Amino acid sequence: MGVTFKPFASCLYTQPAIDGVIHLRNEHRLRPEDVETIQCRVSKFCMDAACKPNPQTGLEGKFSTSYCIAIALIEGKAGEDLFQDMMTRNPSIKAVMKKVRVEERKELKEDQAEITIRLRNGKSLKYKVEHPLGDPKNPLSDQALEEKARILLRSVLSKERVDSLLKKLWAFESIENVGELAWVVTKAKGRR
Repeated sequence: MGVTFKPFASCLYTQPAIDGVIHLRNEHRLRPEDVETIQCRVSKFCMDAACKPNPQTGLEGKFSTSYCIAIALIEGKAGEDLFQDMMTRNPSIKAVMKKVRVEERKELKEDQAEITIRLRNGKSLKYKVEHPLGDPKNPLSDQALEEKARILLRSVLSKERVDSLLKKLWAFESIENVGELAWVVTKAKGRR
């Protein structure tokens, strides 16, 4: 019950910032060109572990709060496909990153972030994330968990195998032989 499921494909400490930006983006239908600046206040943990200023690879992007904020604003998500090396060189992402200021707030916990987006029209939007999506206090829905599993599994299993595996997992309590799960996965080797 105390397990966090990260909805986004980045460092755990970036999750509150991503969640906050997506919340404001969706609520106010924001586009990158609407935004003048984004101020993000984060915990010491985030500042120490996940504030790489100029990521050059997809892996470095996972530890760059400003990169994560940029893709959250542009795409409304932060899936594995957005943490590819080529994405860190994307001019649109770089342009949004220049608008981002990340600063530490000692009073914030590791699962918190405060986002202030100042729009070109002078209006400011604020949102504080107390517990990001995926946190035990703000859990992912079953549908969101399944969607994440499908995304991660599609590179190693066919859609049919993924469907079969998930069907068995959702009925785990009624499975008489857990070897059935292994069969679904091992049967797929070499035959995506």
